[in-house]
Amino acid sequence: MRRFILTAVLAAALGSLLLTGCRTSGGSSVVAAPGSPEQIGRTLDPGAVGSAFRVALASQINDLRHKEPVPQVRFGKAASRAGREADFRYQGFMVSEVDFLSAGEEGDQDRVHSVVKLTDSCGRGCALQSLLEYHREGDLLVLEESFARPLFAPVPRVEFYVLRYDLWEQEIGTRQTTWKQLYDFAVANGEDTTVTNLVEREYVILTFVMDRMDPGARLDVVASRSRGGSSPEDSLLTPVYADYQGWRVAVMGGKFSFDRSKRFYVNALITPAPVAGNPAGPAMRVAQFSNS
Repeated sequence: MRRFILTAVLAAALGSLLLTGCRTSGGSSVVAAPGSPEQIGRTLDPGAVGSAFRVALASQINDLRHKEPVPQVRFGKAASRAGREADFRYQGFMVSEVDFLSAGEEGDQDRVHSVVKLTDSCGRGCALQSLLEYHREGDLLVLEESFARPLFAPVPRVEFYVLRYDLWEQEIGTRQTTWKQLYDFAVANGEDTTVTNLVEREYVILTFVMDRMDPGARLDVVASRSRGGSSPEDSLLTPVYADYQGWRVAVMGGKFSFDRSKRFYVNALITPAPVAGNPAGPAMRVAQFSNS
C-alpha cells in the first residue's frame, strides 16, 4: 500500500515541478554511453575554425535565443532564420563541439553545413543541424541563410540518483522547482549506492535523461527482479514522468535496502520516434541501475 501512496505523492510533486518548466542559470549516479548525435562529419573545436564562421554561428545562436545578432552582422532579406522555438531559447547552453558536414565557397559567399553540439553547466546536452551562408561587405558580415533544426541523441546519457524519501518530502515535496534545482538537489543528496545497507527504508529513485529527447520518443523506466526487465506493466515500482522541454525525468518511490540478496534492477528504455510514417522501432535499454 505504501508504494501507491508514494506514487500519488510523487505525482503531485512533479505536477508542481512542471509549472516552472526548465531554466538554467555528491550523490552516486550511473551514466549510460555517450549520447551525442552520431558523428558524420569532421569534428573541430569551435575555437579552431575561422573567425567569420564563429561570428556567423554566434549570430545564429543569438537568433535562436530571440536576441539580436552580434555586432557587425545582419541577416539578409532572404534568410529563412528557421529554427526558433516558442518555449525554448537555449539559455545557458554554450557551443561545445562542431561536426562539419560540408564547407565551401560559391563566389564571395561561404556555405557551411554542420552539427552543432551544446551543453549547459549541469552537463545537459542538445544539438542542432546548422546551415549558414554568409559573405562580407566591408566590415559587415551578411547572413544570407541561417537554418537550424534540433537533433536528438539516438542513445541519450542517463543518470540515476537515490534519495531518502523523508529528505525529498521535507525539501522538495510539492514545491515548485526548476529542473536545475531538482538536479542539484539530487546530486547533493544522493545516497552512496555502492555501500551495503540491510536496513529497509523509503527511498525515491530519480532518473534524469541528460540529452534532449525527440518529442515523439518514449521513455520507460522499469524496476524488475530480472536484469532484462522491460515491461512497464510489470514494474515493481510505478514511475511518474516529467518533460522539461525535452529533458525527461522519471521519479519512483518504494521501500527497499541496498542488499545483494534482495537485488532489483531499474532499466531506462527508449522507444525511438516514428520516422517518415514508419512505426516506432523497438525499445532499447540505454542505462541500468541496481540497488546492490
